[in-house]
Amino acid sequence: MGRSVDSLLLESNDYYKKTEKISFIGTKGKDVYNISAPFVFEDSLYILGRLEPRENTDAESCFFKMIDETTYEICDYLPKYKLEDPFITKIKDEYVLGGVEISIVDEKKSWKTVFYRGKSIKRLERFAESPNGMKDVRLVDLDDKIGVFTRPQGGIYGGGEVGFILIDDLKELTVEKINSAKIIGLFTEIEWGGVNEAKKFSESEILAIGHIAKYSKGKIKHYYAISFIFDYKSNEYSKLKIIAKSDDFDDIEAKREDLKDVVFPGGVSDYFTKKIKLFVGIGDAQAQIIEIDNPFI
Repeated sequence: MGRSVDSLLLESNDYYKKTEKISFIGTKGKDVYNISAPFVFEDSLYILGRLEPRENTDAESCFFKMIDETTYEICDYLPKYKLEDPFITKIKDEYVLGGVEISIVDEKKSWKTVFYRGKSIKRLERFAESPNGMKDVRLVDLDDKIGVFTRPQGGIYGGGEVGFILIDDLKELTVEKINSAKIIGLFTEIEWGGVNEAKKFSESEILAIGHIAKYSKGKIKHYYAISFIFDYKSNEYSKLKIIAKSDDFDDIEAKREDLKDVVFPGGVSDYFTKKIKLFVGIGDAQAQIIEIDNPFI
């Protein structure tokens, strides 16, 4: 049975937290939010982020190079992608980049997760996509296998549930495979969420960072960062926790009033230290880092 936001909040009040805002150079006044955790390419650290004007959702996903821990500069010499909410991981010896592609079909907004792969972020080839209407598809390298977290929504899945399936090769990342994922059952019927990043922990367990969300009266959105441990051999989860909420952050900016309570995690700097740094988007307008006690210990 899934857990609710309210029940998780009752268990998540006592944790160490320290926050810092991230500044971006070269963005010409546009916002950067929903960022990845830093990753290494050619001996430098980079992040991916969603670049967007405050007044609309004309998004680009761009690379930013680290200047220092809280300052990044846009890399105009690297590819940009017409995607929302980008993510990146390593599968075997390749980078896999993804994000949400928006299109208009019969005057209605449609979306799907699309994937690019390659040994260099300078040149990535598109190779896969999710079913229409699915966000938050994430991959995790399990050495001999690849784990795939999915997020079907609508019908019995409500606003969105989390599924999981194993594949042997990136070539197997197809719509049919994604649709066959087994549901984990993290959330209640009226709330939703997804996985944002994952890391192998043991021969059967994965450490996952994600989000849980709900609406309140007036269609106000509330998003919280979560963590859990997933045993993919038994299809069971443990240690599901809310690890960051908007009240934890200072000097919050938001795109609109109904987005002030949105915390969207991108990833973690190191899963195996006593304290971890979580990289998050705030209010669809801002990026921050929150250092917290390791929730997986």
